Amino acid sequence: MASTSKPVSLPAPQPVVCPIPDLGEHFGPLNERLEIMTSKLRVLRDGMNQEQHPLVPSLDAELALAEVKGTLGEISRGVEELCRAERPQSYAQVVAKPAQHTNHPDSVLK
Repeated sequence: MASTSKPVSLPAPQPVVCPIPDLGEHFGPLNERLEIMTSKLRVLRDGMNQEQHPLVPSLDAELALAEVKGTLGEISRGVEELCRAERPQSYAQVVAKPAQHTNHPDSVLK
C-alpha cells in the first residue's frame, strides 16, 4: 500500500513590491526652506562681522578709570606739596652762601 505520489511543486512566491513614494515631493519644500534659512544666516553673520560696534566701556572699566584719575590727582597734589616744601640744603649750597652777620651776640664770630 505504499502509494507513490509525486511531490507537488508549489509556485515560486511573488516578491512583494511596495510602491515607493516620490520623496522629492516631500523633501523639496524642506530643502528650499533650508536654503533660504542658510542664506539668511550667512547674511546676518557677515553683517555682524562688518558692523563697527561703538566702544562702550564696561562698569569695571569705568570704575578703573575713575580710580586712575583719583590716583593721578593725589600724585599731582603730592608733587605740588613737595615743590612748595623747603628742601634741605646740601653742604655745597650752605658754603656757597655768603655769611649773614647780625648784631645778635650769638652770631658774632669769636
